[in-house]
Amino acid sequence: MLWSLDNVTLAGRGRPRLDGVSVEIPAGRVAILGASGSGKTSLLNLLVGFEQAEGLLKIEIRNPKSEHGSVEGASSFEFRTSSFPLFWSPPDYGLWPHLTVREHLTAVSPHREESRVSRLLTGFGLEALSSAYPSRLSQGECSRLSVARALAAEPRCLVLDEPLEHVDTALRDQCWRVLREEVAATGASLVFSTHAPDRVLSEAEWCLCLDEGRLVWAGSVEELYERPGSPEVARFLGPCNWLAEERSAVSDQPSARESPPVATGELAEHSATQPVRPERLQITLDDTGSYRVESERFSGHLAEVELTQLATGITQRVYHRPPRPAL
Repeated sequence: MLWSLDNVTLAGRGRPRLDGVSVEIPAGRVAILGASGSGKTSLLNLLVGFEQAEGLLKIEIRNPKSEHGSVEGASSFEFRTSSFPLFWSPPDYGLWPHLTVREHLTAVSPHREESRVSRLLTGFGLEALSSAYPSRLSQGECSRLSVARALAAEPRCLVLDEPLEHVDTALRDQCWRVLREEVAATGASLVFSTHAPDRVLSEAEWCLCLDEGRLVWAGSVEELYERPGSPEVARFLGPCNWLAEERSAVSDQPSARESPPVATGELAEHSATQPVRPERLQITLDDTGSYRVESERFSGHLAEVELTQLATGITQRVYHRPPRPAL
């Protein structure tokens, strides 16, 4: 366990930035997901001790020589050691204007390993900029340097606020791959905020979902994707269909993973509503079917289909991934 929060509230203008948050944050790869203004940065600020709040914050990640305990409204860490308990990359990157790109990495490297510093510079596409100062860097380059510096410190936990968000798409994926490999090699934990569902699915094991300062979900990414508790929670990881199916049809399909359900439109009196992600849904033509297709909009990987139930005239919108020829 990294942190434990009990009824933590952080004041804000108009409404609390965090409102009664109680959660345990485990070690591993953890994503904090939510829209702009949901409280992601505020939560990270509390975890690293940059801000204080009402409630109980228990810190588990620490320097081995320092004591751990419960901290009400505050948190503290010792950084003057050979290795950092955590390293934080804030929204403004926190770069030092008097150090070059290479010096940023060397300054925090516990063992001053030039080979590792050079490897990180190359991995994040910063080798040609190693002698440049932050004032010469673009926003994307500053973002890459901030993450590379965090890795160079070899912390037990990296806390990254929307990392690599302003990096070009192709290079961003490469940087995430380097970040993923370095975290796996060192056994460090990674806590990062994002508003991108795809990044959570590809990089995180555990997820916290925030909405206007309130914690609405805490659990595994797989659970959130496959078995969300409500349509509102399901949307955090993208479109999700909530289909009413006959119980008999459901019983014939023991696992949505094994056999995707078919949107038949049979809304029986005794029906079960189930969450079905787009790739689990199969739409087939049926002359005797009880739906009429009104429109379809394809956006590259996802199709939005508007259906009307013939018996009731009710219109329903569903999402699916149209099949493509197999290799």
